[in-house]
Amino acid sequence: MVDLIVKGNAKIQEKDISHIEGGFGEGCKVILVKDIASVHSLEVKYINKLINNNIKRFKERVDYIDLKTGSFGEPVLEMLYTKAQIGNAKNIYALSERGYSKLIKIMDTDLAWEIHDELMDNYFKMREIINSNEQLKANLLLSIYNGGQEGILASKKLTDIEVKEATKPLLDKI
Repeated sequence: MVDLIVKGNAKIQEKDISHIEGGFGEGCKVILVKDIASVHSLEVKYINKLINNNIKRFKERVDYIDLKTGSFGEPVLEMLYTKAQIGNAKNIYALSERGYSKLIKIMDTDLAWEIHDELMDNYFKMREIINSNEQLKANLLLSIYNGGQEGILASKKLTDIEVKEATKPLLDKI
């Protein structure tokens, strides 16, 4: 498990939230239940109840971690919560992006649906870019830049792609 790194603040829906990475893997974004509650204008206890009532749908260390029972230690908790909040809480959940997506699915509020739509739109745009020839060409150019046998093979593949793209309009006319 990767340590949590508190990097400052970020904004979601014009609300300040903690910018945290790690926990689920290096560079993975983490969102705290208290920040989710703030963004959705709900109480923390309501969000915790949703998670606890649906805990079988969440995978520990993939979708969520419980900072209260985890091995992240007091210093990280004390950066994010008061001693009273830590002492009074049964759970202090942090969710991965995947976990937050699952939570949004069960929240069923207008804002949750808006955020879900935004997440889905961004996901499919990202998939389109990843699967596009532009992304493939960029990766091939990197291989060419790095040189060696891999660079030679990448150069040939890039040439093949560019020839197909250049001749496609002509073939479509024929």
